[in-house]
Amino acid sequence: MALKKSFPHQSYIDFKFDFKKNRWLLILLATWGVFFLTFWPKMLYVDSDGNLTTGWWIVWADWAMHISQVMNLYSRPLGAVLANNPLFYGQKLAYPLFTNLLSANLLKVGFTLPQAMVLPSIAFSFSLLLGLYTLGKMLVKHEAQIFLAICVFFTGGSLGFIEFLKDPSLSENIRYANTHIPDLGYWMYNVFLGFLIPQRAMLAGMGLGIWVFCFVIWLYLKDFKVKNLTLFLAGLVTGLLTYVHVHTVIVLFFLCFWLLLMSYRYWYKWLLFGAGAFLTALPFFLWGFDRDLGTFMRLQLGWLAHNNGTLWAWFLFWFKNWGVFLPVVAIGFWQIWKKTKLRNIYLAFLLIFGLANIWLFQPYDWDNAKLFIWVYLFWCFLAVQALSFVWQKKIAGKLLATILCIFLILAGTLDLFRLLQFNEQPMLTSHEIDLAQMLRRKSSHNDIILNSDWHLQWASVLTGRQIMMGYRGWLWSWGIDYNSRLEEVRKIYQGEPQALDLIKKYSIDWIILDSSSRGMFENNEQFLDEHFIIDYEEPGLKIYKVK
Repeated sequence: MALKKSFPHQSYIDFKFDFKKNRWLLILLATWGVFFLTFWPKMLYVDSDGNLTTGWWIVWADWAMHISQVMNLYSRPLGAVLANNPLFYGQKLAYPLFTNLLSANLLKVGFTLPQAMVLPSIAFSFSLLLGLYTLGKMLVKHEAQIFLAICVFFTGGSLGFIEFLKDPSLSENIRYANTHIPDLGYWMYNVFLGFLIPQRAMLAGMGLGIWVFCFVIWLYLKDFKVKNLTLFLAGLVTGLLTYVHVHTVIVLFFLCFWLLLMSYRYWYKWLLFGAGAFLTALPFFLWGFDRDLGTFMRLQLGWLAHNNGTLWAWFLFWFKNWGVFLPVVAIGFWQIWKKTKLRNIYLAFLLIFGLANIWLFQPYDWDNAKLFIWVYLFWCFLAVQALSFVWQKKIAGKLLATILCIFLILAGTLDLFRLLQFNEQPMLTSHEIDLAQMLRRKSSHNDIILNSDWHLQWASVLTGRQIMMGYRGWLWSWGIDYNSRLEEVRKIYQGEPQALDLIKKYSIDWIILDSSSRGMFENNEQFLDEHFIIDYEEPGLKIYKVK
């Protein structure tokens, strides 16, 4: 079966698998597919001593929040979790829960916690890989270019490798990344280290969103030769992406808006598609954005280069963070400029690049990188066309193309080699796991726990119970003002006159006094002993049951 003249660079697409014809797809699976299967199982596992262990420090840092959500979704009704953020009692949870809800359901059918966390990551990684291949068939001429573009995307990064070459001892720090050295002005991570591994919603958003982008671009290239009902239904499905990853939806919105301007004669087709997406996305935005948007979005000219104050500093910022990528992309634009539809697609991401450089779409300014990574993804196909053009210019061209390619991928490649070293980072000890299981058995699913806001506090991560206040770094990134709550937590631990009233106010059922709470607050242990039952005690730990 074949579709005639579907895309601009080939006469047909054969859906019957041909090994010779699809050799580049097989090469992709044999390289990046094997890479996925190699590193993902090592990102979270239980070691021989029973400790919950990560294979990279950034998983140790970020996945605790995801595990907390997974355990709450596993243990408590969905409505209860949505009504109260598991890490901040009294605040609605406005977070795309799809991937963590998927992991919670895997737990319910018998998978272990590491399996429930890792298997979706493997699946979404393969979905992204195949989606990139499909997208490439629409945008470039040769499958070798598709393979190279995907390699540039996965191994891309900054010029940070220069710092490593100057001082190789930098790599002795386990948190060192060649692509991300903020103290020296390198802010953009390699896509794996900064996005796909730590940010589970981002991986799901890219793994599923890439197919929506393929569909939208296919519609545009095909002049919307589909039925109106199909468009509306596709819009309904597209709107569900909001529950997976919001930044992906933001990028998709601006892409569709730009392509609407470029194909305004099909405005009614865009309207049908957009109406469907609006209907399914609306409940999420009504639920999650009832607070002042000023706490989420604001003007910040120059993005992370805003403090430098000059246009030259902004250019230097992007040269350090994307290296030769932007000059190579400029050559790619020159190559395809006369191909109107391809040009319009790539220009949409120039619009997104510009907007993300002047406007923040969330409280944490670095998170605009989630928009830039989509720009980088699409422009990788432009970059390889530029490299192919340069490669054709005899020996000098081949040498230059090789040098440019090395500059594009060296920092990210070095980071991926470090990733494969699997630096073990214990997340929770076997004893902490036992403590969490004990408290889980003794408590009710609607109980509320007071503990420190250490991001790896075992009760916060593993019990699946409501926490009065969790790690403040996550709360801030969600736009939650936690300062008054932090002061209330301090008053309870210090046994101040308002302590009992505050415990009643928040209906606290359990109080945990451990090394992390002692380190953060001046605990009044005598007050706690006098007013509450010591349900469990060991050296350095007391668990109080509130009457």
